[in-house]
Amino acid sequence: ATTKSRCQIVRFGPVDEERILEALKKSGIEGKKALYFTRLADGSIGEALQMAALEQEGAKLFEVKTAIVKSLADMRYEQSLEIAAKLLAFAKEIGEVWVKQQEKTSKTDINRRAIGFVLEAVSCVFRDAMTMGIADEKKIANIDQLGEIRRIAAEKGGEGCAMAVENAYDAERRMEANVNEKLIFERLLLKLASSDTMKV
Repeated sequence: ATTKSRCQIVRFGPVDEERILEALKKSGIEGKKALYFTRLADGSIGEALQMAALEQEGAKLFEVKTAIVKSLADMRYEQSLEIAAKLLAFAKEIGEVWVKQQEKTSKTDINRRAIGFVLEAVSCVFRDAMTMGIADEKKIANIDQLGEIRRIAAEKGGEGCAMAVENAYDAERRMEANVNEKLIFERLLLKLASSDTMKV
């Protein structure tokens, strides 16, 4: 209690986007990649630089996110399990690079983080779609794939996109609870594809 009484809370706000972009530029990441990493990191310069480091090690994060956006925009119900398997494969590939980069970190922890990246990329797609027509399109993370984002927004609507974001967050919570990763992705994709507005 004595120690606690002498402590104070120091709150940190998100780092300005321009500062993160500048830091990524110094690390060798520019253009669309830098913008995506910056906005996905949501004000955390450390997370943005971590993504940049993985990208330079060959994790292909930007390529993965591009494939995720396209898969979700084109998805049909009968493809749900196939896309779930693809997302899990993406996570495993990212995890393999990440393990080599941080050899002293638990492989289990690294794999969980890799799955977290993929789930966050999925969530980001629907957050972007949810804000179409409300927020400035220039603030969208997947700005390089506006066509696909607009299609998702039109098909699912604001409420459907909000539900999809919640489903992605639920998948992250299940991951933290050590639920089988294959089941996490399958459950998520089936939920995403079960909307009345999703193509069947």
